[in-house]
Amino acid sequence: MALDNEVGAMVEQAVEYMRRLTGSGGDDPGMERSSRHLAGRATIPPDLSYDGNDLVCGTRWRDYVEGGNGNDRLCGFVGDDALLGGAGADQLWGGEGNDGVDGGIGDDILRGENGNDTISGGIGTDT
Repeated sequence: MALDNEVGAMVEQAVEYMRRLTGSGGDDPGMERSSRHLAGRATIPPDLSYDGNDLVCGTRWRDYVEGGNGNDRLCGFVGDDALLGGAGADQLWGGEGNDGVDGGIGDDILRGENGNDTISGGIGTDT
């Protein structure tokens, strides 16, 4: 099965995929929801970017969520997620699944949840 490089490529079967959600500069609340539906088809949306002090949450699938600069609140929800806080005093919550949680630079609050999580505080005083 091949994906074309266009934004919103359609896949013939509902397959597990990793989505990339990023943020780095302004204040943007955001929550991305999956759009898996329509007779076994999955829409792969483009990477999402948010700037500044962000609230970015993933989906029930496997997500990559990156806060960038700013004091971010990131959550992965269900799925084997990768969360990267970047620079700033971030709050990261992996949720259900086997997650990778990395606070990056700054004084961060890090939480895994159920699953076999890998948690790294990075540079700063983290809890």
